Amino acid sequence: MISWGAAICLMLIAFVAGYAFARTRNRTKVVWSKAVAPVETPEVRALIESGNKIEAIKLYRQMFGTDLKDSKDAVEALAQRTPQA
Repeated sequence: MISWGAAICLMLIAFVAGYAFARTRNRTKVVWSKAVAPVETPEVRALIESGNKIEAIKLYRQMFGTDLKDSKDAVEALAQRTPQA
C-alpha cells in the first residue's frame, strides 16, 4: 500500500505537470492564431467590394470567432488584395 506522503507527492507532481501542460497549450494556441493568413469568403469579399468594411469586420468576427483587432487586420489585408474601381 502507498503511504500518505507518497500519495500526496504523486498528486502534487500530477497537478504541476497538468498546469505546465495547460500553460504551454494556451501559449501555442495564441501564437498559432496570429500566424494564420486571413480567410476569404464570398460574403466578406462582397461586403469589402461594396465599401462596407465595418459590416465585413462584424461578419468576419462572427464567422471565425476572432477578436476585433484580428478581424480588422484580416479584412484590411483582404481589402488590399481587391483592385479598387
